[in-house]
Amino acid sequence: MPYIPGGNLKSHLRRLKRFHESWARFYVAEIVTALSHLHALNVVYRDIKPHNVVVGEDGHLVLVDFGLAKRHVKSPRGANSLVGTPDYSAPEVLRTGVSKNSSGKGYGKAADWWGVGVMTFEMIVGKPPFRGKNLRQVNV
Repeated sequence: MPYIPGGNLKSHLRRLKRFHESWARFYVAEIVTALSHLHALNVVYRDIKPHNVVVGEDGHLVLVDFGLAKRHVKSPRGANSLVGTPDYSAPEVLRTGVSKNSSGKGYGKAADWWGVGVMTFEMIVGKPPFRGKNLRQVNV
């Protein structure tokens, strides 16, 4: 992996509190481009959050940490394991972890788009819209 000296979005958010709307728009567009490419390859990223988005030397974003990504997800219910950070996880992902019987459940690429929405909110407002110490406390 190349050296990316710009730091992650979380550290920038911590320092600046929130981003100007034009910065957030640019960053979201770059995240959407990256996720669209992954989804075209049938890969669900599953861990979109500011910690996993790094600012390159040129100001462009780089998506990092593919440890939770799942390949070959072609259907809207193609993934069924509880992974990711609860604050950024879609309700269907959280239900997967809470439900005792997950037959017929699951999630797909749409779960990544939920995380993009949460990140967009955080970039503009300065904090994520949902918080909790565990899965049952995250109110979505």
